[in-house]
Parts: sequence; structure tokens; C-alpha cells
Amino acid sequence: MEKKVTSTITKGTIIAVILVLFYLVVQLCNLNQSKIVTFSSIFILLGGLVWSGNLFAKQNDHNVTFGNVFANSFRVNAMIVIIVLFWTIISMKFIFPNQIDESINLARKSMEQQGVSDSQIDASLVMYKKNVIPLTMGGTILFYAILGAIGSLIAAAVVKKNPTSSNPFQDNKPQEL
Repeated sequence: MEKKVTSTITKGTIIAVILVLFYLVVQLCNLNQSKIVTFSSIFILLGGLVWSGNLFAKQNDHNVTFGNVFANSFRVNAMIVIIVLFWTIISMKFIFPNQIDESINLARKSMEQQGVSDSQIDASLVMYKKNVIPLTMGGTILFYAILGAIGSLIAAAVVKKNPTSSNPFQDNKPQEL
């Protein structure tokens, strides 16, 4: 009987659903300005990628290389990015539309404290409000791409590996002289 390997789509969906539920709780409890919450989401992502890499190695009897685990974990991260990106757009547009107004008010207060003139504040905030969704999408993709690469590297480094060949460029045939 052939062993089944959990797909990257399934693993990415599981981790993304955990992240979305976490973000939902954060929004409902109004904790989105907390630094602890930000770090918690990072640990969820990194821990999920390490779990994914470990599961991949275990399902392949640890007959994997650093590159195999990294590639698998990064594909899992790509699935996470897609789901979290859709969640972010849906939550900002439909579920928590006041989130945009709150961020504008925080930006206004910050600029007022820095002594920026009212006309400059108004011009900046009008531009921000027009571009908040694309800016958020770009920030989300960049954030998860960087953290996904780091998490995939960590996963590939810590997962137990027993590849059949220690040299991936060698085909285990005797060399002719």
C-alpha cells in the first residue's frame, strides 16, 4: 500500500484557517494594536511551517533533503498567502469596514503630533483612503513572503533528514576512470 502524503494545499489551508480565526478573535476583542498579538501571529505562521515540513519529512520516511523540505514548506506558505489575502480583503471591505476609518484616525493623530499642517494631513489621508486596499494587499504579500521564506528555512534546517544519497549530484553508480 502506497503512503499518502498530505498535500501542500491541505496543510496551507489548515494553517491559514488557524491564522484567520486568530485574526477574527483579535478584531472582535479589539486587540489589533497589541505587539503581543503581532508576534503571536508570526509564531503561528512559523510554527505551522515547521509542522508542515516535519509532516512532509515523516510521511516520506525522512528520506528528504533540505531543498525538498524548503520547497514543500514554501509552497504551503504560498497557499497561506492566498487564503489570508482573500480574508484580508473580505474583512476590510465587508466584515470590519470601520477598520479603515480607525487606521485613518490613528494616522491623523500621529501626523498631528508630528506637527504636520492640516492641509497636508487631509491630502495624505485622501490618498491613503483611495489606496488602502492595494497597499494592504502588497504589505500582506511582502510580509508573508519574507516570513514564509524564513519559516521554510527554519523548517528545512530542523527537520530530521535521512536522504538515500548524501550527494544529490551523485547517482550512486561506480565512477569510471
